[in-house]
Formats: sequence, C-alpha cells, structure tokens
Amino acid sequence: MSNQPNKNSADNARRFLWDDNTSLDADLGASSSSHHKNKGLTRAGGGFSTRDFKVVDQSVNLMDIGEDDDDVDKASGHKHAEGGKSGGGLSGMFRASMETDNLSRFDDEYGDADAMNQADAEEYIDGKRRRYFLPLVVCKTPSWKAVLTAFVAGMAIYLVFAAGNSFEEMEEKERAEAREKNKSTVSNSNFHPGNSLDNQDNTVLQSAFDPERFETIKQIVVESGATSAEVLDSDTASPQQSALHWLVFEDPHSVQTSQKALVDRYGLAVLWFSSTNSVTEMGWKQDDNWMSEKGICEWHGIECVLREQDANLRHDFEPYSKTYNLNDHVVAINLPSNGIKGTIPPEIGTAFPQLITVDLEDNYFEGTLPEALSKVIMLRVLLVGNNKFTGTLPEIYGKLHQIHQINLSHNRFEGGIPDSWTANLKKLRYFAASHNFLTGTFPDFYGHDRMTGLIIDGNQFEGTLPDDVGEMTGLLDLKICENKFSGSINVLSNLHNLESLHMANNEFTGSIPEMFDELFRLHEFVVPNNKFTGTIPNTLTHLQLLKNLNLDANMFEGTLPPGLGLLTDAITISLKGNNFEGTIPTMFGKLDDIKNLVLDHNNLEGTIPTELGGCFRLQMLHLEHNSLSGDIPAEIGELYDLESLHLEGNNFNSINMPPQICTLRKEDLAVLSADCKKNVECICCTDCY
Repeated sequence: MSNQPNKNSADNARRFLWDDNTSLDADLGASSSSHHKNKGLTRAGGGFSTRDFKVVDQSVNLMDIGEDDDDVDKASGHKHAEGGKSGGGLSGMFRASMETDNLSRFDDEYGDADAMNQADAEEYIDGKRRRYFLPLVVCKTPSWKAVLTAFVAGMAIYLVFAAGNSFEEMEEKERAEAREKNKSTVSNSNFHPGNSLDNQDNTVLQSAFDPERFETIKQIVVESGATSAEVLDSDTASPQQSALHWLVFEDPHSVQTSQKALVDRYGLAVLWFSSTNSVTEMGWKQDDNWMSEKGICEWHGIECVLREQDANLRHDFEPYSKTYNLNDHVVAINLPSNGIKGTIPPEIGTAFPQLITVDLEDNYFEGTLPEALSKVIMLRVLLVGNNKFTGTLPEIYGKLHQIHQINLSHNRFEGGIPDSWTANLKKLRYFAASHNFLTGTFPDFYGHDRMTGLIIDGNQFEGTLPDDVGEMTGLLDLKICENKFSGSINVLSNLHNLESLHMANNEFTGSIPEMFDELFRLHEFVVPNNKFTGTIPNTLTHLQLLKNLNLDANMFEGTLPPGLGLLTDAITISLKGNNFEGTIPTMFGKLDDIKNLVLDHNNLEGTIPTELGGCFRLQMLHLEHNSLSGDIPAEIGELYDLESLHLEGNNFNSINMPPQICTLRKEDLAVLSADCKKNVECICCTDCY
C-alpha cells in the first residue's frame, strides 16, 4: 500500500477532526490520483459524512493532529483555511480519542474483519447506523432496496394505526353491550338502582355485570345487619338499592369485597342517596371527595379510627390522625350547616359499628329519628338540632348507655321525654331539646350527677320544680324559659356549680331566696316575665362574676341596692317593668364594663347621677317612664359609644338638652327621645313626646 493515499486520508481526517466543514466529496470522487490537481476545496453547506473517508483515517497519529495552523498540505498545496481548527487542540484530541475507541469496538464486534480494509470498514459503519436508527445521508439516487424498505415501513405504520382504531371501536361496542346487558340483568333480578341509574344518564359501568361480585357484596351488607334483603330486593326504588348499585358498578374506588370497611362505605352512600338534593344543582354546601375514588376517611366531615402518622410539621406534630385517604371504620359523621335535605336512613345506626359522633345540626333533615340508631352502642354524641324532624322521641334510645350529648333543639318533636332516657342515660352530660312541642313535667334527670347542661326552653312543660332537682349538683347551665313552670325556685339553692340560670317567661311566684352566696359562680341570672315579688336579695350583689342580670317584668319593689354598682363585670343590668322606687345609686357610675343599663317603667325619682358619665362603654341607657327630675347631666355627652338614650315620660320641667349630648348625634347616637314637645327643649331629638 502506497504512502500517498494514507497521507491524503490523514489530511482529510485532520480537517474533519478540526471541525472543517469543507467538502471532500470532489477530491475523493474525481480520481485515484494522489494530487487534488486544480479542483481545490469547496463548501458543501452540510456536515462531513463518514462515508467519504477511509476508516484508516481514524487511526491518524495524534502528533499530526497537534500540528500548527501554518502547516501546508504537501499533497494539495492548499493551506488550511483561516480558523480551520476553531475547536482548538482539545477538540481534536477528543475526536481522536473517540475514533480510537471506535476502532477497538470494531475489532471486538467484527472479529477477523480488517479495520484497515475499505469494504470491512464500510460494513461496520453501515451496521452501526442500522443499529442506532441513524438516517443515511445519501447524496445519490436511492437504491430499490431503500425504496422498498421505506414502503414496507409506511405500510406497517398505517396498519398499526388502523388496528388501534379498530380495537377502540370494538371496545366501545363491548362497553355498550355490557351496559345493556347489566340493565337487563338488574331488571330481571328485581334490583332497582333508583337515583343512581334512573336519574343519571351519563352513567358508565366500569365493567361487565359480575353476578358473583354483586351477590357477594349484597350478602356482606345483609349479613352485617346494615340493610335487610327485603329492602334490597324490593320492587320500590330506595336509597339502599342506589347505594348498592353504586358500590358494585360505579364506585371509582372499586373496593375489594374483603375490605373491612366495605359496609361503612355502603352506609355513607345510603346517607348520600337519602338526601334529596344530592343530585341537584344546589347539592351539599361541602361534599369534598364524597362518592369519589378517595378513601372514606378523607371524605368531607368523616372521621375514622385513629391511625398513627409522623408527628412532623406537615401534620402539625400530631402523632395520630382521624382523616386519611383510606377506608376504615367510621367514628364520626360531622356534617353541620351543610344545606342537606332529606331523611336520616336507618343505616346510620347499622352500618357503622364504631360510630361515636353524629353531628347533623343546622340542615334540612325531616321525618322521624331512626330507631335503628339505638344499635350504635358506642354512640356518645347525637346532635340533630335546627332541622325539621317530627314525631316523638324514640323510647328505644334508652339503650344508648354511653351517650354524653344530645341536642334536639329547634325541631318539631312532640310528646314527653321517655322514661327510659331519664332512667338509663346515666352518663348524659348535656341535654338540649329547646323550641319543640314537648310536654309533661320537669324531666326526671335527678340521678344524673354528671349532667352539666339542661336546656329545655321553648316547650310546653308545666308544674313545679321537684325537690330532687337539687341533686343535679353538676349542672352548669339550666335554661327552662318559655314553659309553664310555676311555684318557687328555692330548690335551686343547692346547685352550687351553676353558671347560667335562665327562667324567663314562666309563672314562677314568690320571692327570690338569699341563695347567691351558694351560687357564687353565676354568670347569668335571667328571670324576666314571671310573677316574682319582694326585693332584690342582698346576696345578689355578691356575684362578682355576674355579667347578665335581667329581672324585667316582675313585681319587685323596694329600692335599688347600691351594691349593684359593685358588679363591675356586668355588661347588662335590666330591671324594667317593676315597682322599684327611690333614686338611682351613684355607685352605678362604677360599672365600667356596663353596656346596657335599662331602668325604665319603674317609680324612680330624683336626678340622673352625673357619675353615669363614667360608664364609658355604655351603649344603651333607658330611663323613660319614671319620675326623674332636675337637669339632664352634660356628662352623658361623654358617652361616645352611646347608641340609644330614652328620657321621655319623666318630670323634667323647662330644661334644655345639653349640646354635648346633641354632639353625640353626629357619632353613634341613633335614638334620642325626650318630652321635647312640652318640657324639654331639644333640637337634636329623634323622637319627641
């Protein structure tokens, strides 16, 4: 082999390795001569093709690559183009290193092939291209083999897409047939999906009807006692049937039949389909994750059994959680103020074996309370206030021995409180049934020493307070307003933990006993609109925690105790509509927290104390219809929070309304009334008499 061709190949490789874009096609294709003659080098515009140089060029000595730019190509007489090695020496070394590796791989892959042989080298290069799917850069007319290959490839791609479309059409056809088959099968099995199928046209069944799965889940529901087979097989559509249909066919979670909380998930679905607005545009106010692929423990308002978690910042450093994306036994259903309409299904008491809390307050539930709720033996909290429930209170709820709180207020319940409740619910701590139509005598919760709240106002209870009420020593709140209770209240003196006592709008009589040294924790004493007589007990002025005192519309008499001015925590003192006489104590000026001072419609006389100007939080001052006289104190004009001032119906004579008070009209004083038609000169009054 001559040295000249090798020299030419080395020069070509050098230009390639130095990123020279000059085409060598003309040189290689023009002649086998060792000289380029006069053709020179021309720009081809494209990259250098490995088909246009011999593999032997890849073995160029690295010393040649490192030559200076001013070396002249002895074979062609052509000097390197300016900037011909723009990549620098390292680029050339990198290319040389890569091509040296290629030679090594050539030997490994082709065995006895000669790397220095043109044909073997071409075969190696073409093989590499085919393996890496690199397009051949061909500058001549493609061969018939290439054309045939391209045609076959195009046909293959077409067939793949055609087959894909055909498969999609077949699958859609199968899904349609499955839907029709399921509807037919469900109909033949007396299964009525109700809302789930009848009212949802866009229902897409997840899979073909599986009779075995359907019967398995149905059997699990029935054997758990959640719903009877008669209900599920009934000819009448029901929420239970809709829930079962959803669980089997539509539930995106596709719960396994072995899942321990399967019945809990079913029970929540029954509650959903029992609400008449679950499928309307209005819907629930909050229904996050309900009827979704999420675990029920992450559905809005649902809490499950405690599960351990990392006590980190993400979890507020809580080591346990009741909400997580799994299915587990439900312990709490908290859906208050959620705009839910409908009924409470019996499954609320049969589908949740570990249920502890039910809070459905402030919704639009109607119907009666389900007796099945008595089966939730672990139930501690039942809150269904402010709904539209009717009927009587279930006697069978006396089995809820663990119950702690019951709120039935603001419904339409009637009848009495069942004896089984008062006799058996010994752990009851809070009972509220206000604003219903309940009747009977004072409920016999006497042995319930743990009870802290008894709220039964707004009903039709009657009779006297039995002596045994004094045994309810744990009471903190006793509210029995708006009933027909009568007699005295002496029995209440033993309730030494009492904090609020509301007895308005009854028929209590007699005087209020000196019991407030025992009731020293009292915050609220509200007894208006009864028939109490006598004077205000002196011990009442000892209630340093008292905030609300209301003795309106009774028949109290005597003078106002100056000690009332020592009730410095009082916010409201209302004594209107009695027979109090004497003057307004100047000590009232020390009531620095007072906002409402109501003394109208009594027989008070004398002047208005200037000290009242010190009650800087005062918003309402009602002194009308007494026998007050003298001037109206200008200090009242310093009560910048004052909103209502009534002075009419007194014995003021030829006086002027102080301009300081008129100035308050520019602030918050919305109502200012006086006898400005005859006895009081007032240019700023809103009401004149």
